[in-house]
Amino acid sequence: MRILQLNDTFPPEATGGAARIVVETSEALVKAGHTVMVLTTAEHPENFPKIPGVSIQSIKKLPKRWAHYRSVFSGKRAREVLAVIDAWKPDVIHAHSISWQIGYRFLHGAAARGIPCFYTCHSVMPVAYGKVTTKERSLILKDLLRARWTYNPLRNRAIRKALQKTHLLSVSDALKDYLEARGISGITTLHNGIDLATWKSDVSMKDARAKLSLPEDSCLFLLAGRLGEDKGLSLLFDLWPSLTGAPHLLLAGTLAMEIPEFLKNVVHIFRNQTPAEMRLLLAATDVTLVPSLCFDSFPTIALESMALARPVIAGDRGGAKESVQDSESGWILPLEEKGAWRERLQFCIDERNALPAFGERGRKRMEQYFSREEYCKNLLAHYARKVR
Repeated sequence: MRILQLNDTFPPEATGGAARIVVETSEALVKAGHTVMVLTTAEHPENFPKIPGVSIQSIKKLPKRWAHYRSVFSGKRAREVLAVIDAWKPDVIHAHSISWQIGYRFLHGAAARGIPCFYTCHSVMPVAYGKVTTKERSLILKDLLRARWTYNPLRNRAIRKALQKTHLLSVSDALKDYLEARGISGITTLHNGIDLATWKSDVSMKDARAKLSLPEDSCLFLLAGRLGEDKGLSLLFDLWPSLTGAPHLLLAGTLAMEIPEFLKNVVHIFRNQTPAEMRLLLAATDVTLVPSLCFDSFPTIALESMALARPVIAGDRGGAKESVQDSESGWILPLEEKGAWRERLQFCIDERNALPAFGERGRKRMEQYFSREEYCKNLLAHYARKVR
């Protein structure tokens, strides 16, 4: 099959989330004997990585300001995407995160051409203007406050109509349930998978720490992503002074908060990490933390951590509980219970020698359920049912 994948962003300008899944999926589809093109946007397409067998094409990256209008109304943007489709003639179109750049309007034209279209819901963006906590009294009010004059009252209705032209997939049951409760139906869950051969450390924890100039004998916790209030960073800052045993906190990603002065000796910041750099960082880590206050659909960092045999402590808001097996490959904790988080962090510090066993169970769970090969097999089965 000729398979066209679409995503708003692509490495190296994007380092996580859906963009990483598109890269890994493209590699797996090529390995399975299919022809793959990725359509994306970029400021510097000359910096795209070389992926054997995968063609990468970009269209102009536009400002985000009016994205909530452009994504559903822009005929010009839809024509740009359809021109690529007409030139390349795919058998299957698979869209991922397209809310900010590529937009949804092209889906009407693609369906009219008789091409099966798939859309993977990676986040709540089809029904929201950004991150949610699931605790909002009024999502409309929240969207109005953050979008202000760029709020488009017809956006969500237009997206629902466009998505009716697609076969809908969700990265987690938690996200599926959230979207269905807000009017998007007919979704099938297909959990992401990652390349377990790549996400496997080739260095010891001791050597990784030496390369990164990290303390050899301290318990190291990792938090990764766009690091701010919504990722639970304040929770960790509040808890850290009460922990004994001198633990250190590794922050990988874009930091959106000031580090308190009293924590600067135990916090280490690693910005813009490549996959290879993340593997080294995970090799140096004892435990990965996912205390997201926002709804985290199916955090990729949890998969990568378990692949490298590192236990995960995650909040109960979102899809982490579908990958992390509580008390087996890590722990799932209520985000409202600060005491439970402190107790579990202290357990990891005090019982550090017990952590590798949790990590090994996580690796086995990845091999059983969340490998790239398993994901690709299931994805191709979905494609085959729709391709004539």
